[in-house]
Amino acid sequence: IFLLFNKLSEHKKIIYDAFVKELGENAVVDFYVYNNDFNLFKRIIERREKDYTHIVIIPHFLEDNEDAYKLINTLPKEKLIIVSKKIPGITGQIAMVYENFEKDIYASLMEAKESLAKYNRINLIFPYHNNNNIEIVQGFKSFCQDFAFDYAVLDSSANANLLNGDVFITVMEDDLIIILDQILAQKLQIGVDIGLISYNETPIKRLIGQGISTISTDFKQLGISAAELVMSGDKVQIENPFYFTHRPSI
Repeated sequence: IFLLFNKLSEHKKIIYDAFVKELGENAVVDFYVYNNDFNLFKRIIERREKDYTHIVIIPHFLEDNEDAYKLINTLPKEKLIIVSKKIPGITGQIAMVYENFEKDIYASLMEAKESLAKYNRINLIFPYHNNNNIEIVQGFKSFCQDFAFDYAVLDSSANANLLNGDVFITVMEDDLIIILDQILAQKLQIGVDIGLISYNETPIKRLIGQGISTISTDFKQLGISAAELVMSGDKVQIENPFYFTHRPSI
C-alpha cells in the first residue's frame, strides 16, 4: 500500500495509526510525505505509484493546484483512495473518505449558537497562505449572515485586536498560542471577556484554562474508513464525522 500524506502532525499520526491498526499485521504500508509541495508530490507519485496495489492520498496543497488534480486523475482508479479532501475534476468511480468543510463548520457553530449569542463579534483566523480549505470561510460566513452575527475573517493572529466581547476561532495551532498569549498579557478571562474555539481536538485542549471548545473531524475514523476501503475494494464516498466539543472557553 502506497500511503502519501501532505504533512506530519499530531492529527496525521492519529490517522496513520488508525489506518495501520485497522489493516492488521499482514499489510505492507510504505509511507511518504510531500510537505504540501506539488513538485515533490509529482516526483514521489511518478516514481512509485506502479509498485503498489493501492494508492492512498491526502491531497492538500498550499494553493488550489490544478496540475496536482490532473495528475491524480491519471492514476488507476481501481487503486486510488482519496482521504480528507474532495478534489475537483476527478472522473470515474473512486473510493473516498472526506471532510465536508463548509457543512461541518456551519453545523458546529449551530451547536454553539446559544453560547456565541452572548458575544459581540465572531472572528475567524484563517491563514489563506497555508490553507486552501476555503470552504471553511464560506461555511463560517453563511452561518454568521444567516443568524445576524457580526463577524470578521482575519488572515493572521498578528492582525487580531482583542476586544472584550469577541470570540476567536483559530484554524492553526500557532494562532491559538498567540491568542492565548495576548489574553494572558491583557489579563482577560477566557469564556467571560473573550471566547475561544479551536479547530482540531487534542488532549491538551481539555487542559488549557478550564478547557478550550473545539470543532474537529474524527481523525481516528478517517484512518479506519480509509483502511476499510482498502480491504473492501468498494468505490464509495464516505463523509467523515465531525464534532463540536463545548468547554468553558465560550
